[in-house]
Amino acid sequence: MLLSLKFKDNLNVQILIDNGSNILGINNQKELGEIINIINDAKNITLTGIYTDLTSFGILDNFYYEQVNNFYEIIKPFINKDIMIHLNEPIMYHKKLDYVNGIRFDYFIEVVSLCARTSFGAILIHAFKNACLKTWQKYENKVE
Repeated sequence: MLLSLKFKDNLNVQILIDNGSNILGINNQKELGEIINIINDAKNITLTGIYTDLTSFGILDNFYYEQVNNFYEIIKPFINKDIMIHLNEPIMYHKKLDYVNGIRFDYFIEVVSLCARTSFGAILIHAFKNACLKTWQKYENKVE
């Protein structure tokens, strides 16, 4: 039983998918379906996203394509407009994936976190948010 079932507050969760790179996460459709059913049955838990962490930019190797294909095969039956499907930065360097509706900027967040307690950090955070928004808009408007 999920620990959060004991709490009264609502909890938003996102599910990490293992795309074949042996990171933590769910690695098959059956298990993903079971977890989604548990979440849907819980009154105070809302599934807000499904994501994976790509470990390759796919510039010098084919691991990017393998990881994206593995991710898609696992999540395919669960794609809908109410759930954010997102990957990290490497997707920006490839053709747009129709089912993806978000990008995570993991690599930059650590730098921003380190600077956040300084006056420079406030400027950096503002610039980072604007850069992320512009990057997403550029990705969202890609034309094949």
